[in-house]
Amino acid sequence: MLSPDQRNSLPNLRRSCGWTSLVLAVLTLVLPQAGWAQAQKGRKTGPELEKISGKIKEIDIKGKAANLVIDRDDGGEPLEILVTAKLKLQISAPADVNLLAPKQSIVARGAFESNKEWFARRFEIYHGSAPPVAGVHAEQDQGGSYLIAGALLAHENGKLLINAGGKQVPLNFEQGANPEITVYSSQIELAREGSAIEVEGSTRAGKFLPQKVAIHLENPLTPEDFAPRKPEKKTPPPKTAGKSKKGTKDPKTEDEPEAPAGEFDPDDPFGVNKKGGKPAPKTPGTEPESPKDQG
Repeated sequence: MLSPDQRNSLPNLRRSCGWTSLVLAVLTLVLPQAGWAQAQKGRKTGPELEKISGKIKEIDIKGKAANLVIDRDDGGEPLEILVTAKLKLQISAPADVNLLAPKQSIVARGAFESNKEWFARRFEIYHGSAPPVAGVHAEQDQGGSYLIAGALLAHENGKLLINAGGKQVPLNFEQGANPEITVYSSQIELAREGSAIEVEGSTRAGKFLPQKVAIHLENPLTPEDFAPRKPEKKTPPPKTAGKSKKGTKDPKTEDEPEAPAGEFDPDDPFGVNKKGGKPAPKTPGTEPESPKDQG
C-alpha cells in the first residue's frame, strides 16, 4: 500500500509524465522537418529552363553539325546556336505517302477495328529510331480508339502490315479520308531556312546553352530527301594545247602554216623537209651552173 505522501505525489507525477510525452511528440514532429528543410537549403538547384521560339534565319551545315541563327518571336536579338550530335534534336514535317515503306518505325493513332479489320487515318514515321512503345494500346479519353506501333513489314495500296511488339497487325487507310502522315527525324541536313524552331535551354554567365531543339518543316518530305547524297565529282581542268611534254611547241599550233606541197619555201628551197611534198619547180635562171657550163 502507498503511504499518504506517495498518494499525494501521484497527481504531480501524472502531470510530469504528460508534459514529457507532449515534449517528445513535438520534437518528433519538428526535428525531421527541420532536418529536411536544412537538407533542401544545402542542395543546389539547377537553373530554370527557358524556351525560345522563332524561325531559322541562317543555317550553315558542316558535316553532322550546324550553326543556326534564329529570329526570335519575342523580338530579342537573333540567337546563334551550335547543333551537335550531343544535342537533343527533333525535326518534324508532313510526309509523302511513299515514306510508308518497309523497315520504317511507324505509329498509327486513332486506330479502330471494324468487321475484324483495323483502320487508321493518322500516321507517324520515326525515321532512324524506334517508335515510343511497340504494340497495340488503348488510347485514353479517345472513345475506344487504339494506338498501333511497330516496324512496318509491308505496304501496298493503302494496306499495311505492322509488327506491333511481335504481333502482326494488318491495317488499312480509313475509307473516305486522306491519310495524315508526319515524319520525325534527327538529321540536321533536313533543316531549312524559314522553318519554325523552338529551343529549350538555360542561361549561364550571360550565354544561352541549348538542351533541346525542335524544328518543324512546312513542305512535305519525300524518299529523295532521305537518299544518301553522292559526293560531287570535281571536273579536271582542261588541258592547254600548244606545248608538248618536252616543252616544245606543237607543230600543229605554229603561227605560220606549212607551205603547201609544190610551193617555194625560202627556208627549204628543194622541199627536202616537207613531208610528202615534192621539190619546188625549177625556175629558169635560178639553177646553179654545171661544171660544163662553167668551162
